[in-house]
Amino acid sequence: METLSYSQIKNKIGDSWALIYNPIYSEKTGKLIKGDLSYWNTNRDKVENMVLEDTNPKKHFTILFFGKIPNEKLLLNFF
Repeated sequence: METLSYSQIKNKIGDSWALIYNPIYSEKTGKLIKGDLSYWNTNRDKVENMVLEDTNPKKHFTILFFGKIPNEKLLLNFF
């Protein structure tokens, strides 16, 4: 895993879902500042499966979409 800033992650993975361990958020805005990029894929289910396969359940992680969200769809996050 490599620690990258939000913009570095976005440039690296494009329009994909990302599994990020040890995320650090801005206290002011609540947005992701940086984290350890572990895995990314355009299929969200594959990213979620990586979390399920992890044998260490105490890791702090987030799953984010770095693409453009279409106006005609609504994304709900149940984590």
